Amino acid sequence: MNLPTDGRCQRCREKTSVTSMSKFNTQMCCPDCLDLEKSHPEYSTAETLEIAAVKRGDFNYPGMGLPSGYSKWAAERTAK
Repeated sequence: MNLPTDGRCQRCREKTSVTSMSKFNTQMCCPDCLDLEKSHPEYSTAETLEIAAVKRGDFNYPGMGLPSGYSKWAAERTAK
């Protein structure tokens, strides 16, 4: 598992006391980053793939990976 040990979100690097794992990868993210992630067009695909992995017994599924261009996409949405 990819748990943060420095009290920071592994995506935005802001200090946080609460994290959950991304659906895209194993980053432990703050609530703001997870809310943003949920609005990405490929989020439902990532969620579906994770559920399928768990159903077949893969409890260490690493996710589908961040979609191409995710960082730029996220930066554009947080700059507004």
